Amino acid sequence: MRGDREKRHHFWRDFLIVIIVLAVIVSVARLMLPGYIRHYVNRTLDRSIAYAGKIGPVHVHLIRGSYSIEDVNVSKRLVDVSVPFFQTKRLEFAIQWKALFHHHIVGQMVMYQPQLNFVDSSNEEDSQNGTGAPWLQMIRD
Repeated sequence: MRGDREKRHHFWRDFLIVIIVLAVIVSVARLMLPGYIRHYVNRTLDRSIAYAGKIGPVHVHLIRGSYSIEDVNVSKRLVDVSVPFFQTKRLEFAIQWKALFHHHIVGQMVMYQPQLNFVDSSNEEDSQNGTGAPWLQMIRD
Protein backbone atom coordinates (compact mmCIF):
# COMPACT_ATOMS: atom_id res chain seq x y z
CA MET A 1 0.00 0.00 0.00
CA ARG A 2 2.75 2.39 0.93
CA GLY A 3 4.61 1.66 -2.35
CA ASP A 4 1.61 2.69 -4.45
CA ARG A 5 1.33 5.99 -2.59
CA GLU A 6 5.03 6.73 -3.14
CA LYS A 7 4.76 5.85 -6.85
CA ARG A 8 1.83 8.26 -7.27
CA HIS A 9 3.72 10.95 -5.37
CA HIS A 10 6.80 10.51 -7.62
CA PHE A 11 4.62 10.52 -10.74
CA TRP A 12 2.97 13.85 -9.86
CA ARG A 13 6.27 15.39 -8.76
CA ASP A 14 7.95 14.33 -12.04
CA PHE A 15 4.93 15.51 -14.04
CA LEU A 16 5.05 18.92 -12.34
CA ILE A 17 8.79 19.23 -13.02
CA VAL A 18 8.25 18.45 -16.72
CA ILE A 19 5.45 21.06 -16.93
CA ILE A 20 7.64 23.71 -15.26
CA VAL A 21 10.60 22.95 -17.55
CA LEU A 22 8.35 23.14 -20.64
CA ALA A 23 6.86 26.44 -19.42
CA VAL A 24 10.35 27.91 -18.94
CA ILE A 25 11.47 26.74 -22.40
CA VAL A 26 8.36 28.19 -24.08
CA SER A 27 8.73 31.47 -22.16
CA VAL A 28 12.38 31.87 -23.16
CA ALA A 29 11.57 31.03 -26.79
CA ARG A 30 8.75 33.60 -26.77
CA LEU A 31 11.09 36.27 -25.38
CA MET A 32 13.73 35.53 -28.04
CA LEU A 33 11.27 35.40 -30.97
CA PRO A 34 11.05 39.18 -31.71
CA GLY A 35 14.84 39.49 -31.86
CA TYR A 36 15.10 36.49 -34.16
CA ILE A 37 12.39 37.86 -36.48
CA ARG A 38 14.08 41.26 -36.61
CA HIS A 39 17.45 39.70 -37.43
CA TYR A 40 15.90 37.44 -40.10
CA VAL A 41 13.98 40.27 -41.81
CA ASN A 42 16.99 42.62 -41.77
CA ARG A 43 19.17 39.86 -43.26
CA THR A 44 16.55 39.12 -45.95
CA LEU A 45 16.24 42.80 -46.89
CA ASP A 46 20.02 43.08 -47.06
CA ARG A 47 20.30 40.34 -49.74
CA SER A 48 19.21 42.61 -52.58
CA ILE A 49 22.01 44.07 -54.65
CA ALA A 50 20.10 47.20 -55.67
CA TYR A 51 18.22 48.02 -52.45
CA ALA A 52 18.99 47.98 -48.72
CA GLY A 53 16.47 47.79 -45.93
CA LYS A 54 16.24 48.04 -42.19
CA ILE A 55 13.43 47.55 -39.70
CA GLY A 56 12.84 48.66 -36.14
CA PRO A 57 11.33 46.80 -33.19
CA VAL A 58 9.19 43.70 -33.75
CA HIS A 59 6.14 42.82 -31.63
CA VAL A 60 4.80 39.26 -31.70
CA HIS A 61 1.16 38.48 -30.87
CA LEU A 62 0.93 34.68 -30.79
CA ILE A 63 -2.70 34.45 -29.74
CA ARG A 64 -3.80 36.67 -32.64
CA GLY A 65 -1.37 34.91 -34.99
CA SER A 66 0.30 38.15 -35.99
CA TYR A 67 3.35 40.28 -35.62
CA SER A 68 4.03 43.94 -36.24
CA ILE A 69 7.19 45.65 -37.40
CA GLU A 70 7.94 49.30 -36.72
CA ASP A 71 9.99 51.72 -38.81
CA VAL A 72 10.37 49.82 -42.08
CA ASN A 73 12.79 51.61 -44.41
CA VAL A 74 13.97 50.43 -47.86
CA SER A 75 16.32 52.62 -49.91
CA LYS A 76 18.47 52.31 -53.00
CA ARG A 77 22.10 51.32 -52.50
CA LEU A 78 25.11 53.25 -53.77
CA VAL A 79 23.05 56.30 -54.74
CA ASP A 80 22.62 59.50 -52.81
CA VAL A 81 18.82 59.81 -53.08
CA SER A 82 17.31 62.09 -50.46
CA VAL A 83 14.21 59.93 -49.86
CA PRO A 84 13.89 56.19 -49.20
CA PHE A 85 12.16 54.05 -51.82
CA PHE A 86 9.65 52.67 -49.29
CA GLN A 87 8.97 53.44 -45.66
CA THR A 88 6.15 52.87 -43.21
CA LYS A 89 5.65 53.61 -39.52
CA ARG A 90 4.23 50.16 -38.81
CA LEU A 91 3.60 47.01 -40.81
CA GLU A 92 1.35 44.26 -39.45
CA PHE A 93 1.19 40.67 -40.67
CA ALA A 94 -1.60 38.36 -39.52
CA ILE A 95 -2.34 34.71 -40.28
CA GLN A 96 -5.77 33.17 -39.78
CA TRP A 97 -5.59 30.25 -37.35
CA LYS A 98 -8.78 28.67 -38.72
CA ALA A 99 -7.29 28.42 -42.22
CA LEU A 100 -4.09 26.85 -40.85
CA PHE A 101 -6.12 24.01 -39.35
CA HIS A 102 -7.41 23.31 -42.90
CA HIS A 103 -3.84 23.29 -44.31
CA HIS A 104 -4.17 26.73 -45.93
CA ILE A 105 -2.21 29.89 -45.30
CA VAL A 106 -4.41 32.96 -45.36
CA GLY A 107 -2.83 36.20 -44.30
CA GLN A 108 -3.34 39.90 -44.14
CA MET A 109 -0.88 42.77 -44.27
CA VAL A 110 -1.73 46.27 -42.99
CA MET A 111 0.54 49.30 -43.44
CA TYR A 112 0.31 52.48 -41.37
CA GLN A 113 1.43 55.70 -43.07
CA PRO A 114 3.21 54.00 -45.98
CA GLN A 115 5.26 56.07 -48.43
CA LEU A 116 6.52 54.93 -51.81
CA ASN A 117 8.96 57.41 -53.39
CA PHE A 118 10.00 57.31 -57.04
CA VAL A 119 12.91 59.38 -58.34
CA ASP A 120 13.21 59.97 -62.08
CA SER A 121 16.58 60.78 -63.58
CA SER A 122 18.14 60.75 -67.03
CA ASN A 123 20.84 58.51 -65.58
CA GLU A 124 19.46 55.03 -64.68
CA GLU A 125 21.82 54.71 -61.72
CA ASP A 126 20.45 57.89 -60.12
CA SER A 127 16.78 57.00 -60.61
CA GLN A 128 14.73 55.14 -58.05
CA ASN A 129 11.83 53.26 -59.60
CA GLY A 130 11.89 49.84 -57.97
CA THR A 131 13.15 47.87 -60.95
CA GLY A 132 16.08 45.53 -60.71
CA ALA A 133 15.20 43.99 -57.35
CA PRO A 134 13.62 40.57 -56.70
CA TRP A 135 10.68 41.98 -54.71
CA LEU A 136 8.44 38.92 -54.92
CA GLN A 137 11.21 36.64 -53.69
CA MET A 138 11.99 39.01 -50.81
CA ILE A 139 8.30 39.07 -49.80
CA ARG A 140 8.10 35.27 -49.98
CA ASP A 141 11.21 34.98 -47.79
